[in-house]
This record gives sequence, structure tokens and C-alpha cells, in this order.
Amino acid sequence: MAGVVPQNRGNRSATRIGSAMSRKLRTAGWNISPSGRKHKHEGIFVSAQGDHVSIMVDLGYYGKNVHTADLIFSDIIKWDCVPDNARLSTSDQVCFIHFEYQRPKAKS
Repeated sequence: MAGVVPQNRGNRSATRIGSAMSRKLRTAGWNISPSGRKHKHEGIFVSAQGDHVSIMVDLGYYGKNVHTADLIFSDIIKWDCVPDNARLSTSDQVCFIHFEYQRPKAKS
């Protein structure tokens, strides 16, 4: 159909970093929620734009958010794709983890 615009233009990139990070976190044992539930339900949400990855922890109350975000942060900081300058921040009742995804070095 000529002139039809894809519904989600973000999925056109060759590497989908948000999906990859969600899979890694699920493999590590974290229950990652679908992005459609964001701001409507409690959960842990992963989003990416370009190489910037953001993990939002919203589990109902502040103490649980901070504790869970600390545990996730201590898990992911060990991964090769997460740089040393990753940061953990809190905003109102929600915690965020932000970092720039590091692509694996090409083997020569």
C-alpha cells in the first residue's frame, strides 16, 4: 500500500538495544514488564533510544523502588555492554538507571 507509514518506526534499526537489554535482564532473573504498562501499572520497564538505555523501577513505594534499583544496578554494572559511568537516580517515587550501551568490539 503506497503511502502507508509503519506504526512503530523505532523497530527499523538493525540492532534493537531495548529488546536486547530486556532479554538480558529477564535471563538474570528480573521480571521486566511490557512497555505498554508504563505509567499505568507497577513494574520494571526498559526503554532505549539510540544507544541510550533507561531502566525505570516503579514498584509501588519508594523504599522498594530504591532497593530493587540498587540490586539491578549492581547486576548490570558487571556486564561488558554497561560502561562504568552508568548512573542511578531517583525522581519523585520512581528510580531510574541510565547508561549508554557499549557495542561489542569487532574481532579482527
